[in-house]
Amino acid sequence: MTEQNLQLQAEIAEKERAETKIRFLLDTTQSINNAEDFNSALAIILQSCCQLINWDFGEAWIPNKVTNVLEYSQVWYAREPHLDRFGIHSSKLIFSYNNGLPGEIWASKKPQWKEDFATESKVAAEVGLKAAFGVPIIVENLVLAVLIFFKKKVIYFQLYPIELIQAVATQLASLVQRKQAEEALRIAEQRYHGMVENAVDGIFQSTPHGRFISANMALARIYGYHSPEELLKNIKDISRQLYYDPNRRQKFVAAMKADNAVYNFESLAYRKDGQTIWISENARAVHDSQGKLLYYEGTVSNVTERKMAQEALKFQRKQMEQLLLNILPAQIAQRLQQEQRAIADSFDDVSVLFADLVGFTEFCSNVSPIELVNFLNLIFSEFDQLTQKHHLEKIKTIGDAYMVVGGLLVQQDKHLEAIANMALDMQVSFDRLCKRLGTALTLRIGIHVGPVVAGVIGQTKFIYDLWGDTVNIASRMESSGIAGEVQVTSIVYQRLQKKFVFEERGQVSIKGKGDMTTYFLKGKTSPEKRD
Repeated sequence: MTEQNLQLQAEIAEKERAETKIRFLLDTTQSINNAEDFNSALAIILQSCCQLINWDFGEAWIPNKVTNVLEYSQVWYAREPHLDRFGIHSSKLIFSYNNGLPGEIWASKKPQWKEDFATESKVAAEVGLKAAFGVPIIVENLVLAVLIFFKKKVIYFQLYPIELIQAVATQLASLVQRKQAEEALRIAEQRYHGMVENAVDGIFQSTPHGRFISANMALARIYGYHSPEELLKNIKDISRQLYYDPNRRQKFVAAMKADNAVYNFESLAYRKDGQTIWISENARAVHDSQGKLLYYEGTVSNVTERKMAQEALKFQRKQMEQLLLNILPAQIAQRLQQEQRAIADSFDDVSVLFADLVGFTEFCSNVSPIELVNFLNLIFSEFDQLTQKHHLEKIKTIGDAYMVVGGLLVQQDKHLEAIANMALDMQVSFDRLCKRLGTALTLRIGIHVGPVVAGVIGQTKFIYDLWGDTVNIASRMESSGIAGEVQVTSIVYQRLQKKFVFEERGQVSIKGKGDMTTYFLKGKTSPEKRD
């Protein structure tokens, strides 16, 4: 009896840990979405993680792609005010690749633990910080940040806090990447506007045949000359000596003949030293009283930096769009980009599938965090391919659970049939991978079909989810199912019984619903039986 009680207490504790982690991820995700910038998002992560694992100090290090060193994020979390001294000290440091605890984690892309960091840091010893461990935040095999946590006592290696923080880092990596991209986009926009506002224009007059009559000092500097006099002396043919494209001057003259003016006429031009720059010209044609063309006059701006900033901005926007597509369904991402603030849609007939890995908790205790993440990535990547194959929509993954729907955004008459085929393919694919990896896990799947409400939640609207009785029942079909089986409701059975083979399970007690008759999906029927 005592052994049973201990086992029950252990199961309750494990369940409470899982629920705590899920609540933590949901709350932290919401807070990060609302964060104003990348550093604010990091501050939220550090504080939330320290409070979750009950550690005293947290800091973050960011790789500088230009200098190839780790720099302090300038934000940290200190449980006690005197620990701020350690943060101020760390903010003055940088770490090269594979140097120091942050640099070693950056290089290895793996967590590391220090039982007594005070032996390596005088300041840590003075403020009382001892145990330390660090975890990288990784997206597409690139380290976005390194998180380091400290405790005011010596602690020998513990797997739980590392696994917990690594799981958090894995789940939040895409959000951190989005915040980083938003920050880079904001900085690029600020630089762009600053350059436009502070531009210094050159002023000129030139003959219709392509020679300068007059120029100011700003124009001389734009083209790399020491004085206007030097510019006028050396430039005898604008089309040949200034324009990268010799035909560009002809287009300038043609525009003048058509409209007597050009606006924002952008061209690639040569400087005195042979370097090329982008210029923008605004000019008008000057005529005498009889209408004879005398000369052209106008301004020239060096817009090279603006051009480069525009290209950088374009690149950042493409990254943001791609990131949106990785987080949200394409149609929802497009609606968000069109500044649609509230997204909530009702669907009358949607197939919902939940899948869960049975034995996953025990499996986690027998593998390293990196092996665990790699395993989940392998399994879910395979499921993602099946989702695309059957023209379905992946909604989310939570821990070892996978949710996919049909008939939601991609309209198809046979979405329930597609979900059933997806479930059968998932079983085959999962069994094949487990045999290859020598893993004794099994897959438990539940399916239901019916009306749902779908929309985007969160103030910044980057989480797409489903609600309704259909979703709840599909989830119950999975959780009350049997390992290795696909459990479906009687509605699914009635609609698919001619095309698929089912086995009646009988009455099953479903939380919130009472007794329900459920079936196991066993495979497809033969073509002869369908007829």
